[in-house]
Amino acid sequence: MAVKEYTLTLKYKGKDSWDRYVYEDQNGKLWKHIDCLSSREKCIERQDTLYSAYNNEFEGEPDCHMNPICSANFIC
Repeated sequence: MAVKEYTLTLKYKGKDSWDRYVYEDQNGKLWKHIDCLSSREKCIERQDTLYSAYNNEFEGEPDCHMNPICSANFIC
């Protein structure tokens, strides 16, 4: 059985208090890049793993990583 891949559209929302890049998908779920030492563009270029935000809060800790069958389309 084939696994369906899907794409999330992520809009950049800013940095949290730990300088983690925060994005919101088309469903209102928040995602974070957690490598605070690299530029946002570098994280996107390297395809760093994204993590959900605990309780879907902007300042929430990184929680679960994004499923590998999911890809991200970043918009500004």
